[in-house]
Amino acid sequence: MSSLPILKDAQTRIVSATDITQQLATEWDDLARCASEPNSFYERWFVEASLRHLTIPDNLQFLFVRDDRGTLVGMLPLRAGQNYGRMPLSALQNWLHYNQFLGVPLVRKGSEELFWREVIAEFDESCPRSDILYLSEMLAEGPVTDGLFAVCKILGRSAAVVHRYQRALLLAGSTPDEYWSESVRKKKRKEIARLENRLSEIGEVRVDSLRVDTDAETWIAEFLSLEAAGWKALEGAALAKEDGTRNFFCAATAEGLKQRRVEILRLRVGTETIAMLVNFLAESGSFSFKIAYDEDYARYSPGILIEKANLQRLADPSFGWMDSCAVEDHPMINSLWRGRRDIVRIALPRKGLRAAVMFRAARLVETGWSAIKQFRNRGQNDNGTIKDDNEL
Repeated sequence: MSSLPILKDAQTRIVSATDITQQLATEWDDLARCASEPNSFYERWFVEASLRHLTIPDNLQFLFVRDDRGTLVGMLPLRAGQNYGRMPLSALQNWLHYNQFLGVPLVRKGSEELFWREVIAEFDESCPRSDILYLSEMLAEGPVTDGLFAVCKILGRSAAVVHRYQRALLLAGSTPDEYWSESVRKKKRKEIARLENRLSEIGEVRVDSLRVDTDAETWIAEFLSLEAAGWKALEGAALAKEDGTRNFFCAATAEGLKQRRVEILRLRVGTETIAMLVNFLAESGSFSFKIAYDEDYARYSPGILIEKANLQRLADPSFGWMDSCAVEDHPMINSLWRGRRDIVRIALPRKGLRAAVMFRAARLVETGWSAIKQFRNRGQNDNGTIKDDNEL
């Protein structure tokens, strides 16, 4: 029997993007400031830029949860009708586009279990065509994920971590110089110092930053130009390659600067900009969103140099952490940041025996595929270990 408190006046409302009123937008901003786990990618300024300029699925909806006092305690964007991996199962999934790197819903601190109870109830009652609730790019640990598993345990519901990977994380606790010395190999530090000296022979090397919307248009255009001239353009990944992604980046970055939620770093040699870094700033942490550098200066490792400059964030007493938003085993950032953050995908079936049986069968197939893949890759691992990515 559930031991969760009965809150008959708790409200769950699903709305489309066009139904978000100014009052709801204001409450959304307040929720982001009070979230137990910050997520810039679900803050209104970022989401609205995405909605205006990117191709958005027709079935995108936003789930808002209020407590019995009417206070907004949670927000999660969802899209139905997705396939659950390669399985013939329909999934209700948290919405993420190509440039969103975290899928943790915004949940007011202390309301995590209430939020998930309402989400699961809404899934069971209002989404009959979805077999699985599928949550991508979640944190493996933390109050929001812990709240989800706590509610599932109370309700006797199955829930599984179906995929897991790590990405680099910068944590407070050291000065910039201490962190650089402790985290980077001595040989590499010497090489970087040599490159800095050689670069200074060309012109004055300096790093400046922008945290306000003054001159934002110039800085944003400079970043896009720098990125478009590099390897991302050759691989078709540059933001400026398509009007939609370019306009999205301009709108999100400009609004983020206006709201003091974005910081841009710029590394210059003389009058030349050779590297730029765009960070998102949240209440207790931050996210490293985009980096670009001038490949004409590649022999001086400008990407590493601007990341070294980024370590000055450690000198800020309010700094807690920065998520690299990088792929697993990224060779550059993993060699500089020693912290790691576990990112997971979580799946749970809808209520009922049929869904539970189908989910268990799907998990058996997934576990088999995972074991085969791990066996094939085992010889490529230095220590021969197998990473566990199955149920908690």
